[in-house]
Amino acid sequence: LFYVEGTEGNGMRFCDWAARNHTEDRCELDVVSWQCPITCKVPCIDTDGSGVMIGAAVATQNVEKDSIPERAIITVSVFGLVGLIGLVGYAVKRNKDRDDHLEEVQDDWGGSLGLEPRVFDEGIPN
Repeated sequence: LFYVEGTEGNGMRFCDWAARNHTEDRCELDVVSWQCPITCKVPCIDTDGSGVMIGAAVATQNVEKDSIPERAIITVSVFGLVGLIGLVGYAVKRNKDRDDHLEEVQDDWGGSLGLEPRVFDEGIPN
């Protein structure tokens, strides 16, 4: 990610911006050719005589491949999140069903014995 003066928006660009349209014109900008040596096909050069080469060939040597593609990580994460939401929903429904069943059983027992539900808030009688 680098800044290209005079472009729309906030001016922040990636190398795919240079590759997408008008690549040759965009690569003529020093900031673009410096940041995107592979896209701009910058030849390897020894800038200060130190033997340290910069350019497209060196850049491709230093690029490490991801062992797991980004798309796979995102896909697995989304499925995991959906599964977690489903599991929580199932647990909530199961608890509600259990509570509803418990209320039915309490109503049935109290009604068959002719008892009214009582609440013992006053404490234990003497």
